Amino acid sequence: MGWMISIALINGLLIGLCRSINGSLSQNKGPFRASFHNHWVGAATLTVIIFLFTSISVSSLFSIDSWQHVPALSLTGGILGALYVAINSHILSHIEALKAALFVISGQMITGVLLSISEQSIIDFSLQIAGVILIIIGMFFNLKIKNSPK
Repeated sequence: MGWMISIALINGLLIGLCRSINGSLSQNKGPFRASFHNHWVGAATLTVIIFLFTSISVSSLFSIDSWQHVPALSLTGGILGALYVAINSHILSHIEALKAALFVISGQMITGVLLSISEQSIIDFSLQIAGVILIIIGMFFNLKIKNSPK
């Protein structure tokens, strides 16, 4: 379990770094072009990793048979991922990285809570909702304090 927590923390660090890089790229090239470059380079990198560390062949990746068993709804992940990167890139060029990260994390928490409602006890659900509410209240006060006259 500790290993998975470490990987999750490393993933969080990489997401923060990626957001910063994409925000910078978005300022120079625009959010959709930044998203395109991000996904193109990411796909190329994953292709190399797949070929180096797995036994998957090139022909199996592009064969019709391998795509027939993928549920159509699963393919929407790519669409949502591209929109996520484009929106993040656009937002980061307008607000601070920390605030953008907090808003994104809040949205992810709300989505996670809503998607797992049926699998939770009332106590777990209540605690998660309380956590989301506390984050939103904290962000509201942060914005209010920062925007108040000095």
